[in-house]
Amino acid sequence: MKFSPAIALGCVSGIVLMAPMAWAPRHRILAGVNDFVMFYAGAKLSGTPDLYNPARVRQIQRDAAGSTGENYLYCRLPYLAFLIRPLGWLPYRTAYVLWQSLLLTAFAGFLALWRTTPFPVSVLFSCLSLPLFACFMNAQDLPLLLLWIALSLRLERQGRHFCAGLIFSSCAAKFHLFLLVPLLIVGQRLRRFAFGLAAGGLSFAALSFATAGLGWPARYWDILKLTTTVDVVEQMPNLRGLFLGWPHSSWWEALAGITTAIAVWIIVRSTDFEMGLAAALAGSLLISVHGSIADAVLLLPACLILYARTPAGRTRALAVALLTPVGYILWASPLPMLRVLVPLSILGMLYSTAFLARRGSLEPGFQTALPRKTVA
Repeated sequence: MKFSPAIALGCVSGIVLMAPMAWAPRHRILAGVNDFVMFYAGAKLSGTPDLYNPARVRQIQRDAAGSTGENYLYCRLPYLAFLIRPLGWLPYRTAYVLWQSLLLTAFAGFLALWRTTPFPVSVLFSCLSLPLFACFMNAQDLPLLLLWIALSLRLERQGRHFCAGLIFSSCAAKFHLFLLVPLLIVGQRLRRFAFGLAAGGLSFAALSFATAGLGWPARYWDILKLTTTVDVVEQMPNLRGLFLGWPHSSWWEALAGITTAIAVWIIVRSTDFEMGLAAALAGSLLISVHGSIADAVLLLPACLILYARTPAGRTRALAVALLTPVGYILWASPLPMLRVLVPLSILGMLYSTAFLARRGSLEPGFQTALPRKTVA
């Protein structure tokens, strides 16, 4: 499939539509006064006892960037701070340009590795992705996760299951967005994938303890409990944001979380690795405790898979809606009835996909675990 004038126009339209959102904060973006101050502080403090010391982190940020913020405490695992430690050896502006270049390269790698949809289609929906745009505005590390997902999927297609799991373990940087991946592993008996995932996870755990000491989990937990590191609930694209303000909201959230897990289980038991991964990504975003619009970029690979593998109808329409910026713009509205559009669309897409999976109505893909007839 080649780029057509319609696809090119769609790409340009998406960029033109979202570009004004970066105009007001342009000085902050160009100066790197965004989430990069968190990563830079982590890189500077890696290997010291102050990685999760709020006062020390803020001091580093003020000295380097001239600014700090309540939401910029280092809240990633210690191993990531160690891996990006070279950034802390550079002047702040130089490190920021290098970081943004790394994110852009990672996203280009995602597009190069992605094979579920034709390249022009992947580029089109990427240009229309408001969460992806937010990732670069805020210098979030999520494009790196897209690269690991695409590479892991490519390795799984090639039958290199252990390597696929090993690469996927790099997503531990934001582990709370992958909580339902174990359902995929258990449901499709992905033993070698699980061994690779465990090997990578143990390596990152060992690196974390080696660089941050034995007491880092307690200090890390204290950071996670601080309200300053949690996004505004009403802006979360998950069940917590969906049921905000409801009577007995925690019970509704728990019930919807259970049905989400059931839908993911039905999909992973009835389909292949690719579809199961899409379901696990979408479901994990829904049940995540906290999140932001940038975290919704994980719907890009999930919805591209559903767009390619589901017949024309409700499921594909919801996938396309979540790949375009309109729903997210409405989601940012102050009106409560519009703010629920994104999480409600994800939930409906999962339920609809589970129904199609049970009926065997999905387009065929590649097999990685058991023959389809034995996992249905």
